[in-house]
Amino acid sequence: LKPGMGVGIISGSALRTKPARLMVVAISRRGLGGMIVKIDGRNVVLRLRRRRGSEPKEVTVGTDEETKVFFIGVGGIPVKVGKLEDLKVDMRVTVLPETGTAAKIITATPGRGEQRVMGPHVWGRLVKVDGNKLIINARRIFEEVTVPTDEKTTFSVDFEPGKLADLKPEMHVSIISLPASRTRPARLSVGASSRGMEGTIVKIDGKNVVLRVGRRRPKEVTVKTDEKTKVFFLGVERVPGKVGKVENLKAGMRVKVIPKTGTAAKIIAGIPTRGRDRRETTPTSRPRQADDF
Repeated sequence: LKPGMGVGIISGSALRTKPARLMVVAISRRGLGGMIVKIDGRNVVLRLRRRRGSEPKEVTVGTDEETKVFFIGVGGIPVKVGKLEDLKVDMRVTVLPETGTAAKIITATPGRGEQRVMGPHVWGRLVKVDGNKLIINARRIFEEVTVPTDEKTTFSVDFEPGKLADLKPEMHVSIISLPASRTRPARLSVGASSRGMEGTIVKIDGKNVVLRVGRRRPKEVTVKTDEKTKVFFLGVERVPGKVGKVENLKAGMRVKVIPKTGTAAKIIAGIPTRGRDRRETTPTSRPRQADDF
């Protein structure tokens, strides 16, 4: 890892052969981006992305037998390895490093619509499930994208293992492309979170949790719990998550309650409150059990 790299950190759930762990995905930020004008032998001619007020510029990128080519879909999903001869005119690509012979060329999978390189993570609001495809209103790019799933895709719904049929429109989803390991193939990990009520705990009154909700006109709301209510605690950036109990909740904690009305089925504590980190809590793996609180 080098300073200036973009990194994504994923909390992986325990497997039969591995304990719960973190997975770190790093991407070099210093690259050359543009559209392929032509392929000239082992050279790729690019028209660089225009900056406001500047004229388009063409550059020739040299490749060799060690150059790797990666094709990704919208939102960086899925990732496939290709060859130099798979590249075509008009493809938008990112070349690493920015100068010298290309070590890696990253582009979009042909036929996947707009070719947008974003990295191996996309999140947003689920519009609908179309067969085995997820239609998502993606954050950051503010447009609908289609993400295909298959039999290798894993699902987590409201912090517990789920399946494709559990996903419902309006859920917030987070999708990560996970690389292959010794025990599992490359796959997608889909985390979905139902809409709920967010607020700050004022007090715990027996089995009731009193919340302060709203910003402009805050009000207190009493949430009922029972023996079936599940409680999840999040760490910084939701890494790692832990499972707890209602009595572990404390005044001042920021929580999300699912569903929005009625007896709480789930309470998620430690959710973000503002800025770029204020995304819906959409875990991509089942939280590990807490040792203690």
